[in-house]
Amino acid sequence: MRQIEFHKVGTHRRVPFKSALAYKRQIDTERKAALAELGGLRPGVGYLSMAALIAFYDAKVLYPAELRNFLMHLALTGLFRAKWSAAVHEEWISNLLKNRPDLTRDKLEGHSAADWIKRRSTHS
Repeated sequence: MRQIEFHKVGTHRRVPFKSALAYKRQIDTERKAALAELGGLRPGVGYLSMAALIAFYDAKVLYPAELRNFLMHLALTGLFRAKWSAAVHEEWISNLLKNRPDLTRDKLEGHSAADWIKRRSTHS
């Protein structure tokens, strides 16, 4: 169990700033060592390449767009590889079309984001 220096003032614990920083460094060192053991260090960066890890995206993370964009950005950083099936792709497109009557399937399938997602899907 990790210990951190503190002193009590009444019922409260006060942690000196230097102790909090030392604790953070210790946690960071342990975390990096554990991650290095899992995936290896990315050359020249010092962080891990988790490209060996695969995250399977469900339709609930591909739509709405904000969450999809965030998760796609994370995948593009090399933390993991994003995958989804043709069925998941169809589900998120269908859900979007239900909520956006102004869109058509042809218009949406022609959109660069949809094309990008389709190219990256697990189905060939």
